[in-house]
Amino acid sequence: MTLLVKTNEHGRRIGESHPRAVLTNHEVELMMELLDEREALIGEMEFNGARRATIHLQLHLRGLSYACLAAKFEVHKQTVAKIALGQRRCQTLGL
Repeated sequence: MTLLVKTNEHGRRIGESHPRAVLTNHEVELMMELLDEREALIGEMEFNGARRATIHLQLHLRGLSYACLAAKFEVHKQTVAKIALGQRRCQTLGL
């Protein structure tokens, strides 16, 4: 069996190939879908004039707050925030 290691243009391991990776690439994709849903909900609620506390409550009730996503994926909420901001898992394998 051949194990493929994904690397960036500098030869550094990326994604689940990195030795310190906690999440699989599939889990990050699922999280990104939920983060997209979260952003759409925030945009819609802001457009309708919802207050910040109401938005936060709705995110929590729908399981889309950073804390809920962190619990779902068993990581720290700071990890979720960094993925959402593109500070983590921002490199992809160009095909």
